[in-house]
Amino acid sequence: MSAVVRTALIVCLIFMGCQSTGSGLSSGKAGKAGDNVAEVIASATAAMDSVLSGSSRTSAASGGPVPTISSGGVQPRWVSSPESVYDRKTYIAAVGYGDNRDTAERRALAALTAIFGQSIQSEAQSTVVYSEALINGAMKHASGNNDFVNLIKTSVEMDSLVGAEIKDLWFDGKGTYYAAAVMERAKTTVLYKELVNTNVRLVNDLTAIPDGEKYTLDGLRRFQLAAVVADANTAFLNVLRVLGDGSAGNVPGNIKTGSDYRLEIAAITKNIPIGIVVENDQRDRIRGAFAEVLTKAGFRSGEANAPYLLKVLVSMTPVDLPNNPNRFVRYVVDANLEDRRTGDRLLPYMIDGREGHLSIPEAENRAFRAAETKIRETYGPVLDAYISQLSTSGR
Repeated sequence: MSAVVRTALIVCLIFMGCQSTGSGLSSGKAGKAGDNVAEVIASATAAMDSVLSGSSRTSAASGGPVPTISSGGVQPRWVSSPESVYDRKTYIAAVGYGDNRDTAERRALAALTAIFGQSIQSEAQSTVVYSEALINGAMKHASGNNDFVNLIKTSVEMDSLVGAEIKDLWFDGKGTYYAAAVMERAKTTVLYKELVNTNVRLVNDLTAIPDGEKYTLDGLRRFQLAAVVADANTAFLNVLRVLGDGSAGNVPGNIKTGSDYRLEIAAITKNIPIGIVVENDQRDRIRGAFAEVLTKAGFRSGEANAPYLLKVLVSMTPVDLPNNPNRFVRYVVDANLEDRRTGDRLLPYMIDGREGHLSIPEAENRAFRAAETKIRETYGPVLDAYISQLSTSGR
């Protein structure tokens, strides 16, 4: 199964989890549409459980009976032409085959989701990030249901989009099984419309913060998560377009994309100052190396009263190596990014090494040069990883 299909399923279930825990649909959504969404969610969840357990599947869209296997006789029309049985105006259908029932069903589901493959072009990794955020507690209001979170952890094993079901099965009597996987356009459209609306409300909630909170690392985290959600919404709107109803009904217009929020993320980063204090530096060499990395990452560095402070301790310790004419020192650079307002240590970082020369001063000079190089090469990736994980970590 492709990463895009897999992650689209993950996020679809995640946002339906938002609805099920009370942060999704408004009270004004009661009625037939809401009932249809609940029906599809419940039956899709049951189908997932049965697929993961390897048992016979229930109907994923209607909750109906498990299809029985017909055997032998004349090949059913749907095997070679699924649209001859499942009208394209009502269904999206695909066929799979294999030497056992399970393989045939999985291939049918994979073939069905492949129809959506070219239409789901948002960043797959971003939807993975959101699933991690839910599991790790970054979205507390969406992850209050532990059973739901456990379901998300296993959902990656599914080979189909929510709303898909196995409708027909046939064994040719010669060793090959055939399966027809189907999505009912009307029901699945209802689900994805509500999904898009839920995502829009979630993004609005994440980004509705005053400037005093916006230009902080927590504000950065919120906008990063908003970008992830917006990416997922782009994918779901593309699914709606394949279903044939991507703009009708209650789907809002002019929905922002992940790229829109990433432009805001860049502006937020530029407005987050980080001070740098280094003990035992040599001509600001270590401070300069850190400042260079922070500037490349988009932050403002060096402000004395900045809300964030990078505190760095440099130590040089002589090392005695018997029978060696050179003098050696061991250097250690111990750095911590701190939130001055809370006192929290946000990002620890340490490098060390050993350098030698004919004299201790020259050995120390080499040690500073080596430390500068390591900082420029390694602190950037460490900082990038920390910023990236802000949107997935529980707060």
